Amino acid sequence: MRKDKIIELLNFHRQFYRTIRSDLQQIYGSAINGNEFGVLRILHNEGPQKASAISQELKVSASHITNVTDILVKKGYITRRRTENDRRVVEITLTDEGEELYVKLAEKRAEYFNTQFSILSEEELSLFNELYKKLLADWK
Repeated sequence: MRKDKIIELLNFHRQFYRTIRSDLQQIYGSAINGNEFGVLRILHNEGPQKASAISQELKVSASHITNVTDILVKKGYITRRRTENDRRVVEITLTDEGEELYVKLAEKRAEYFNTQFSILSEEELSLFNELYKKLLADWK
């Protein structure tokens, strides 16, 4: 019985995740993808960052961040520059165009989630959050 419920939960989670990912890509359009949005989000919230800090935050490899940031540089949404204190250190920074795009897409994204989660009561949202916290706190 428990095994069946876990399988059912995993199936719902997979369907939920794929639906959200697909919907968000429609929101982002051809401008960027979800990985690129994640980098823009970190730079918007945290300011200039090293690639290693971004990869740690997103829990992806440094080579993945290099690929994503290469694309974002070509699109004009971020810049890379060496720091004045240590020329070996490269900081990644949002451009004005990248900031404008992030703000616009983040607003659309927030509207999407507000609409999707509007079917849940405050109590149900709290329960959902508590269950996620419990799982993440004890995840092995």
